[in-house]
Amino acid sequence: MTRTDDQPIPLSTRVNRLFEWGHRRDDPEQTNEEVALALGDRLRRPVEPRMVESIRDGSLADPPLDVLDAVADHFEVSRSYLSGTDHGYVDAQVRLCISARDAGVKSLSMRSLTDPDPVGGALPRQAMEELIGLLARLGGATGDVTD
Repeated sequence: MTRTDDQPIPLSTRVNRLFEWGHRRDDPEQTNEEVALALGDRLRRPVEPRMVESIRDGSLADPPLDVLDAVADHFEVSRSYLSGTDHGYVDAQVRLCISARDAGVKSLSMRSLTDPDPVGGALPRQAMEELIGLLARLGGATGDVTD
């Protein structure tokens, strides 16, 4: 079985997952305009909705780092998820939260799902992947790794 973090996850996919994650089950996704306004508040300068849209559709090849950091802060994930290269573990956490929400899970404790042991110990990420699949069957979430 190929581990999902062996394959690069495009920035646009990661940002779109944050939009998918960043709302309650029965609420709509935040709009590009809403997020751009929030980013502008964080950065203390205007951020155009078109920039957010361009990041989401992949047409902005190299977004400014401060904007990526503000997006991560806005959606309350590690900044490395958008600006680093080792983002697979955080991606699994985001997908697990989406799947849990979509399956109607009221509460989720992820205290035991910490970063994998670098010396090859148990990989909690595998447990997250299994939970994503189970929740997908229960709640209709996709659990997909790529677009």
